[in-house]
Amino acid sequence: MRGIKEGVWAIGGASFVMMMIGAIFTAPVVRAESNSAIDGVNISIPVACTMVGTVTSAHTASTIGGTQVSDIGTTKINTVCNDKNGYLVYVKGMTQNTSNEVVLSATIGSSYDIKTGTGTASDGRSSWGMKLAQVTGEGEYPPEIVSGYTAYTAVPNTWTKVAYKESATSSVASSQFTTTYDVYTTIDQPAGTYSGQVQYVMLHPSNTTVLPTTTLENAFAAAGKSKVAVTDPVTKQTGNFYRMQDMENAICNAATYTDDNNSIQLVDARDNKLYWVTKLQDGHCWMTQNLDLDLTSGVALTSELTDLNDNSLNGAYSVGYSYDAGSKVISWKPTNTTRDYQHSTGTGWSNNYNVAYSLDPGEWYWDGDDSTANCNGYFTAAACKDHFTGFTNSDPASARDNVNKHLSVGNYYNWSAAIASDGSGSLTTSTYNNINLNPQNSICPKGWRLPTISNMSYGTVNSTSEFGRLNQLYNGGGSTDPKLISAPLWFVRSGNIDNGSFIYSGSNAYYWSSTVNISYNAYTLNFTATNVNPANGYGSRNYGRSVRCVAR
Repeated sequence: MRGIKEGVWAIGGASFVMMMIGAIFTAPVVRAESNSAIDGVNISIPVACTMVGTVTSAHTASTIGGTQVSDIGTTKINTVCNDKNGYLVYVKGMTQNTSNEVVLSATIGSSYDIKTGTGTASDGRSSWGMKLAQVTGEGEYPPEIVSGYTAYTAVPNTWTKVAYKESATSSVASSQFTTTYDVYTTIDQPAGTYSGQVQYVMLHPSNTTVLPTTTLENAFAAAGKSKVAVTDPVTKQTGNFYRMQDMENAICNAATYTDDNNSIQLVDARDNKLYWVTKLQDGHCWMTQNLDLDLTSGVALTSELTDLNDNSLNGAYSVGYSYDAGSKVISWKPTNTTRDYQHSTGTGWSNNYNVAYSLDPGEWYWDGDDSTANCNGYFTAAACKDHFTGFTNSDPASARDNVNKHLSVGNYYNWSAAIASDGSGSLTTSTYNNINLNPQNSICPKGWRLPTISNMSYGTVNSTSEFGRLNQLYNGGGSTDPKLISAPLWFVRSGNIDNGSFIYSGSNAYYWSSTVNISYNAYTLNFTATNVNPANGYGSRNYGRSVRCVAR
């Protein structure tokens, strides 16, 4: 140790000794040589945004006609988002009627649904509305509420921005607002229960440019439905699937229509057969595969699994129907078993339009060939090889995987079978001008129905002429069929059955509606490669035709 110095300072008459100690070291010279290494550190913080709604008071109320009830419950919505560009909140009413109007759905019948509005007498009818409010206070940093939503207003039927945070600050990670509702009922609004659902979603601009898609899969899960493990007896496909019978209006409404098709496979609980179902542009969920349900003489279909309703208005209880007042279960026992064409020749079929007849051609898939040739009079691999692919139970499942299951031919039904009736001859008056008088029963699964054909223009957005509307939306109202036989509709030119024989298979498509024309005719969708008729009133009820069901 060197460089030690000692000295004496005098301050205010006192003496202090100060020692200065210094040390001298020799430091090495560091050079960047070829054997050195540079270690880099990178930290990534991903965008993380969540939104959670907490019901602080239930959205329930009791009211009487002629009054308004405000502030029906409160939901506090908390958002957490570290996106430096902030976030957006969108809202949509998920409970909608067939006209895509947001409603409180009535348990006493859809004609009594309460449409959304301001929820005040100024709407001139019963109505309900929504309102958002900021939550302010220590540690709470609310988003901006879009003008118009700080007072009661109608719930939008499409995704609409209602709140936003424009840029990131420390407040973005703890943002809160509330929602509430009001309702006004007129004095003639009948007693009953009315309910609806509203969904809120949050977007963050940095990596979200479109609203999230709600798939049918997610809609079933959000509704609390459970999957069941099944093996399709025809296709041998095995897996876990939601049931056709669990479809509800709220589930279909919650699903988003997308250009790349929002589809799902569902199982029919009556026979474990699988069907493709798709949310289409008309706002409805449709089967995009032909019905393949076999009927058995004397074995009842019941309202627990089948589309059987109180149809006494049209006299459908005349043959084969029964009603259990205790369980409130409606039953229908068909007179005839489905004819098995694959192992015979369709014998036993009768062109009796007043009794249910059906025919199973075996497992056949149309190949989508748009030529006009047909397989008149028979249905064998040799005769129809240019249009159809067929399978037997001995064929391996791997062979079946190569066909488009949307294009399954399915079964053929006369109109009595399609409406689940052995007494359809009592329906003699046209319902074209009033589809409310259509038979309300069908062999579709519970929660599904036959499409309607009406006098409402096909070009009308909310047309109740439903085949015509699909032709308008997907085919531009055209008279040729390429858009009808391809995704997402997948209609099949399966022809029809006359006296147990096939007619026009491969060239013509025929699909039943629930609409009556005259005593022996009902309306159908009929098309070929060069002609589309979405409202053919000359569908002879005694012919066997295809069935597609639409969710109620």
